[in-house]
Amino acid sequence: MIFHKHLLVSHFDKIFTFSPNIRIETPPDKAETGGRHLSEFTQIDVEARGGPQGSR
Repeated sequence: MIFHKHLLVSHFDKIFTFSPNIRIETPPDKAETGGRHLSEFTQIDVEARGGPQGSR
């Protein structure tokens, strides 16, 4: 995904990526039955060309 974002930023000034995420935890003694759905969130990732380089 990082490679794809670098390609897109070379053609566009800014890109925004939305990624749905879930966290599932499997207790060691219940590995064969699946895990528990602990949380769910949507992550936004913003990339911009020509941002600050760390020196001011």
